[in-house]
Formats: sequence, structure tokens, C-alpha cells
Amino acid sequence: MPRLTDPSSRARGFFLVQVPALLVFLGGTLLPPGLLIDRARLNELYHDELVRIRAAGEPMRVEELRDWFHGGGPNPAPLYQKAFEARVSLLGTPDIWRSTPEPGEPMSQEMAEAKRDALDRNAEAVRLIREANAADGQVWFERDYGDGTLTRMPELGEGRQYASLLKAEVELAMLEGHSQAAAEALMQMFKLSEAYQNEPSLIGLLVRISLNMLTLVTVERAIGDSGFDDAQLRALQAAVREMREGTSPYRAYVGERVLVLSMDLNSRLQRNLGGARLPNLLSRASGLEVRQHVECLAFFQRLFVALRLPPRKRENVHAYLDALAEQRFVFDTAVATMAPMLGGSLRTTDIHHARAVAAEVGVAIARYHLQHERYPEKLEDLVPRYLEAVPEDPLSDPAAPLRLRVTPDGAAAVVYSVGIDGVDNGGRSRNERGRGFEDGTDVPFNLGPAQEILFPREPEPEPRPRLREGVVLY
Repeated sequence: MPRLTDPSSRARGFFLVQVPALLVFLGGTLLPPGLLIDRARLNELYHDELVRIRAAGEPMRVEELRDWFHGGGPNPAPLYQKAFEARVSLLGTPDIWRSTPEPGEPMSQEMAEAKRDALDRNAEAVRLIREANAADGQVWFERDYGDGTLTRMPELGEGRQYASLLKAEVELAMLEGHSQAAAEALMQMFKLSEAYQNEPSLIGLLVRISLNMLTLVTVERAIGDSGFDDAQLRALQAAVREMREGTSPYRAYVGERVLVLSMDLNSRLQRNLGGARLPNLLSRASGLEVRQHVECLAFFQRLFVALRLPPRKRENVHAYLDALAEQRFVFDTAVATMAPMLGGSLRTTDIHHARAVAAEVGVAIARYHLQHERYPEKLEDLVPRYLEAVPEDPLSDPAAPLRLRVTPDGAAAVVYSVGIDGVDNGGRSRNERGRGFEDGTDVPFNLGPAQEILFPREPEPEPRPRLREGVVLY
């Protein structure tokens, strides 16, 4: 189906937007009140929502974001800005940051040299980021949020770059057998991620989750090849627990609501319809502008209600968001375009929470293995010395504890959540398409090469020899 921006759809855009807009204008101004849009009722609903927001102590305007998110006190943001300015560009560095070897696989010499080169060129920047991480106070990056959700946030991109540099420090320290240096670099990754906890936007939340997930992957790889002692593992376990407790997207959603409502939703509607014009005069006179705000407020309120539910009980919420995302009606466009982003972020947050829960238990298993030189037969063996209690699987319905699976040779183990499909896949991290965190996969934390032992990959078929183009030799 052609988009409204296609030349062939100009006429359709006119009939879908201009004609309904004219009808709404007529219905809201010339016809009896309430025939098409009851503006008085809309204003009442809008007022009620604003009163509820005020009663909850939540911000309503961009001017209120700083006080609600930061709350005063020291702000080490200038130290982070200084570090960001000192970073040497990594554009000329090979894309090796995501090419970390699996547990038990050696790092290639080429990769190690590239990581050392990047760290050498950014030695001062890494020193400054450590200095910023050590500073007291909550971080708040000063920005002009006048553009709402279109506000430029360059600090978010820097987070991934520095996380990659710190990750390289961990890997090289492990390669050289310096477990204390590796543990310290891992703690710096946790601190860096924490610096983004006050980001008042959806994209800020997703960046922080990305940093957390990268940190957990690095913890997983380091433990698989580590010489960590119990004190180092205890510190890592505490850091993962603190990360897990801060996984709620509530604060980011509150900030996103402020940014969305600070924009002209009628202009947003026009952009989403590919440039179709809906005059502001008609929008305001017909009550459409108020309706857009009321729908957005109601939409966010449903999200906040969903956050009070455990992840396993959010299926109806996901169905609601999916249905909204499929709507393309003229007057629902603003909400409909937000639904996929916010619905996707809710799923991402649930996966991240499950991953953090599994990681905390995984570090506890590593501590058990360090003392007993074997993996536990069941998770209850970790209580009470290594865990206060076996945590529930956040994604399992009905409620059930996390699962543990040890390889037959006892060389590796995996602790896991059942994943977004609610099906126990035995701890599998990737499906047949090689993708994780989808149907057919779980949310695992691996200790050693568990995936390679439990789910060996089928060998790639040898290419058939060819005599010439188009002729295959069987």
C-alpha cells in the first residue's frame, strides 16, 4: 500500500485528512455541541488528568524536569562532558567491539592489538571517565528541551563508545591474567551505566539498557575465563543486584510524557501523515488538539498501570499496544506512532530485568564453583550463603523460579529465564535464525561454554564445486 508521501497518494491524503478535518471543524463549530467531538467533555478529561499528575508529584512542563529527576546536590555532568571532549574518534578503528569471543575461545592477536591501540589513543579520556565515575552526586546533562522528543542528546552516543573502551580494558586484563584490573574495569562499566539513570526520555532509557546489557555480557565472558576471588565476585554480584533494582522504566516514561506533550501534537500529526496539512485553526476550533493531548495522557496512564504488574502479567498490555500500533486512523496517529516505540521499550525492559536477575544468580553460582570446584545440582544449594533466596523467573507464567542446567560433563552451566514466549527452551540463547531474545529462545546467563556444549551448531555445508557459471557439478 503506498504511503501518503508518495505522489500517487496525494489525492488519498487530501480525502483522508482535509475532508475529515473540515467535517470535524463543522461538527465542532456549526453543529450542536457534542455531535462529533464534545469539547467540554474533552476539556474536563484533560483537566482531570492534569490534576492526577499534580497529585502524584510528577512534572508537567520541561522546566520541571531537572528538579524532579535530579533534585539538587552535586552534579558531575561537567566531568563527563570533559571526558567526552577528550575521546579520540574510533571511526578508523575496525568494528571489533561486538566481536568478543565466546567463553573458552581465545582472542585473536589482531583483535587484541586493535583494542590496545584504541585504549592507548584514549588513555586520557578513559582516565577522565574514571574521574567522573568517582565523583559524588547524580548526573544531569543540561539541555534545552524546547524541541521535546526531537531534542539533541549527543551524550547518549558517547556512553556506548566509553563502554566499549572499558570493555576492552576488561578483556585485555583477563587475557594478561590481571583479574583485579578486570574487576575494577567492570565496576567502571557499572558506574558509567548508572550515570544515565536520570535521562528523561525513552531513548535515554534504551541507551542505559544497552549499556547494562553490554556490561552483563562482559561479566559473563570474564567469569567464564576468570581468576576472580570471592571478594571480587561478591562485589560484582552486589553491582548486578543494584542494576536489577533500577530497571523500572517509570521515570523515563514520565519524562517522555513531558517531552511529547511539550510539542505541538497537531504538527506531529501532520509529519506522521507525510506532510498532509491540517490547519491549526481548524484543529483548535474543532477540539482535535485537546483530543490529541487527552489520548496521549490516557495512553501513558495505561503504561504506568502496566508497570505495576509483574512482566508475566502484561500480555494484555502488549496486545493493547500492538493494536494501537496497527491503527492508522487520522485522529489516532499521534498515539499510534508512539505505541510501537513504547511497547517495544516495555518488552526490552522486561528482558533486561530477567537478564539481570539471571546474572545475579550466575555470579552466585560462580562463587559456589570457586569454593566447591563444581556447579550446584540445584539453585537451592546457593541459599543462604550465596543468595538470600532463589529469585522467581520474571517472565514465567505461572510463577516459577529461575532454571538451572549443568552440562553432562559438568564443565559449564546456564541459569536462565524462560524468555518472552514463556516456553522453557532449555536455556537456548539463539534460535534457528541466530537471533536471541525472541520466540524459541530463553534469557540465559552462561558459565563457561554452555551454549556450545548444549546446543552445538551444525557444520556449514561445503560449497558445491562449479565448472562455470550456471553449471553445478553433483
